[in-house]
Amino acid sequence: MKLIYSVSIVLFTVMVMATVMGFAEESEADSTAGEAGNDQFERFEKSLSNVSLIGRFTISGRVDTELTEENYTIHSIRKMDSGDYWLFDAHIKYGSTDIRLPIPVQVKWAGDTPMISLTNVAIPGLGTFSSRVLFYDGQYAGTWRHGEVYGHMFGKIIPNDTPAPGDKENSPNPGSPKP
Repeated sequence: MKLIYSVSIVLFTVMVMATVMGFAEESEADSTAGEAGNDQFERFEKSLSNVSLIGRFTISGRVDTELTEENYTIHSIRKMDSGDYWLFDAHIKYGSTDIRLPIPVQVKWAGDTPMISLTNVAIPGLGTFSSRVLFYDGQYAGTWRHGEVYGHMFGKIIPNDTPAPGDKENSPNPGSPKP
């Protein structure tokens, strides 16, 4: 069970974490410009703000009759000023672990489909990870690797009915009626 919890936190961290140190400078040709890019960015930001990613993951080589569940909360995302990086304000909760992190993430685009891209990213205290996760039409799917352990992940992007605890930006004013 401890392995499942560890893999779950690692999967989420891999899915949304890229190390700030060592970002390479990118040319203007590498970044999307113009109105189409801005509209695409706005749709992506809206689709992954105040949502939960609810799904399952696999561990290659392990035969399971029931897949392991994963559940992560993303409070908000926003495009950072340089390159392909976005800042994810994410919350991970499992067992006795309860962490909310602002995490810079590299996002690449396949047409209208955003993809988180990590390649051998060293995460202090956790190890080195690689991952590719696509987001499309209310769903996510991808692959992950931590050393010799790897697998698939997939699920639904579910809008949160109410702001997550501590999400001051989206919290209603005290005393205001709920929608």
